[in-house]
Amino acid sequence: MLRAIKRYLFPLVLLISIVSFSGCAGRNYLIVDYQVPTTSHELEGQIVRLQVEDARQSGSVLSPDAAYQFPEFSGTYSLAWILPSQERILAGEHQLLGLFKTVFEKRLAELGVSTVYTTDARVPLLTITLKQFSLDLQSHKWMADLSYDAVLTQPDHPIARENVHGSAERARIIGRKGADTVLSDIFSDVVNRLDFPKLFRNAKLIQ
Repeated sequence: MLRAIKRYLFPLVLLISIVSFSGCAGRNYLIVDYQVPTTSHELEGQIVRLQVEDARQSGSVLSPDAAYQFPEFSGTYSLAWILPSQERILAGEHQLLGLFKTVFEKRLAELGVSTVYTTDARVPLLTITLKQFSLDLQSHKWMADLSYDAVLTQPDHPIARENVHGSAERARIIGRKGADTVLSDIFSDVVNRLDFPKLFRNAKLIQ
């Protein structure tokens, strides 16, 4: 009996060690699953130039406590689209400003707006200015804050502006999944909260 126990004990200990090592292995990216809203084409035919700017006071997204959980974080975000059908489609890895640009391009496309890259000032300019984006870990809760200004301009038209801010929190889940979940929640909520039709109307680009 003792011999049989010893024979199975070593593989079991080895398996536990492998699982534990894999669970503790760091990764250099955070995951953002963006919930894509239902396609409306409400602004079909509109075009904009899209510009994303960073006006945050702190260059770091992670607080010291959050950074402790992601010691290898390189500033990379793994993006995926979550469609209304709940299908998940990978959308590449991005640095922070590229992440916002890609997501806003997707949001605009679902409304029927084309994003163009031109220096032609006659094309309306949509500027997204990031004011705050932070991830913190406090009292076993992941907490995120996101704030940005959206400004739509075109020569001889009124300037349309909207500030959007939101926060989210999640009880800490074993490992780092809670951080990804709270980032995905706040990203989807705050990006989708921007009222683009109102912005276009205020800029007198649509009736």
